[in-house]
Amino acid sequence: MVFWPYQQGAGQWRLGAAGHQAALIDTLSQTDPDPFFITNVTQTLSSAGYSVDYYGPSQVTVDLFRNLPLMGYSVLIFRTHTATGPSAPPGQNIVTHQPYTTSQYSLEQLANLVTEALVRPGDRFFAITPSFITREAAGVGGFQGALIIQMGCSTLQARPDLATAFFERGASAFVGWNGVVSSYYTDVRTESFLSSLMHGKALQQAVASASAPDPDWGGQLTYLEPSSVSQQLMIDQVAVIVVWTLILIPGLLLARRQGFLQAMGRAWKNNRNGRPGKSGKQAAP
Repeated sequence: MVFWPYQQGAGQWRLGAAGHQAALIDTLSQTDPDPFFITNVTQTLSSAGYSVDYYGPSQVTVDLFRNLPLMGYSVLIFRTHTATGPSAPPGQNIVTHQPYTTSQYSLEQLANLVTEALVRPGDRFFAITPSFITREAAGVGGFQGALIIQMGCSTLQARPDLATAFFERGASAFVGWNGVVSSYYTDVRTESFLSSLMHGKALQQAVASASAPDPDWGGQLTYLEPSSVSQQLMIDQVAVIVVWTLILIPGLLLARRQGFLQAMGRAWKNNRNGRPGKSGKQAAP
C-alpha cells in the first residue's frame, strides 16, 4: 500500500485563516541591514490585523527553531541565508546566527538535524536541516495552516525538502526562490509580494506580481502548496515503479528462459542416457 501524506487541494492558504500572528526572523541584519524592509513589512502586516514579532540576529538560535512550532505563528518570514548539505539539493538548510561548534548539539549533529554552514570565510554557523523541522518535538505544536516565506537562495530550485518538511508539520504554503538572489532583491520582491497578499490578492496572484527574476542572479520568487508535493510524490513513485519494472522484467524473463533451457538440457541428457546401446542393454548411468 502506498501512503500519500498530502491530499489534493489541502493547505490552500487564505488571509487570516490560521490566526493573526506573524514572525520576522532576521539574521541578514548583521551583514545586510535593511531597516526600511523591516519597517514596511511590519506596517503591512499590522495594517492587515497581524501582530508581528521580530527576531534579530542574536535571537536566531537553534533553540528558537525548536520553540517555533509551539508559538502559533500563521505567517513566518525567514530573512536568512540558506545552505546546502552534502548530497542534498541546494538551499535546503536554514542558517541561524549561532556560531558553530562541534561540542554543542552533538546528538543533533549525529542525527543530521543540525549541521555546519559557512556563510562567508571565517563565519561558521549552525544550520537547521529539513529533518530538524520534521523530527524536532514530533507531535507537539506545529505550523498548522501557516504561510512560510523563506527569503534565502534556491529553496525551490530542485527537490523541495525544506518545503516538504514544513508541510509535514502542517504548513499550508511555502514561498521561496528557485535560484540565487541578492539580499537587496529578495527584500524588494518579498515586500511587494506581502503587500499584494495583505491587500487581498490570492497567493498565486501575489507571487506572480513579484516574480520578476533577479537581474543579476536570475532567481525568481515562486511558491509551493502541499497538493503540488503530493502530485510530485505520486509521479516519483510511479517513475520508481516503472524503472524497477524495466529492470526486473528482463531479468525474470532471462531467468525463466535459462531455467527452461536447463530443463530442456536435463531432459535431453536423460533421454540420451536412457537410449539402448548396441548390445540392447541400457547404458550405464
